[in-house]
Amino acid sequence: MDSDVLRNCTFEVQSQENTTLGTAFVAPEYGHLLTCYHIVGNPRSKQIRHPVVKVRFHLCNWAASANVVEELSRASADIAVLRVCDPFPPEVQCPTFSSEVVYGNRFRSFGFRKSSDFPHGLDAR
Repeated sequence: MDSDVLRNCTFEVQSQENTTLGTAFVAPEYGHLLTCYHIVGNPRSKQIRHPVVKVRFHLCNWAASANVVEELSRASADIAVLRVCDPFPPEVQCPTFSSEVVYGNRFRSFGFRKSSDFPHGLDAR
């Protein structure tokens, strides 16, 4: 899969205070974003710490609020579903993956990691 397609479906997840929390990806079947549960909550206690987050799509400088969909999120699987409050910009691509593409194959993703040198994250290509 072309790395541009991956970049075109990757979002930065931020707290309401604009601190980078992690990365989210488009779930094309539902129009939601997927992220890790530990980004928005505590998987052990199953408590959501960030029920509302900001999501940023850097390719066109777009941002919106998103709510954690608790009934679709699973702490035990480290998966959280985010419902974005605004429509995605047209630059967002929604790739589809079949089990042949995902299972047993190497793949590459893009993300936003947090570090003390980059409090707002660093585009991790």
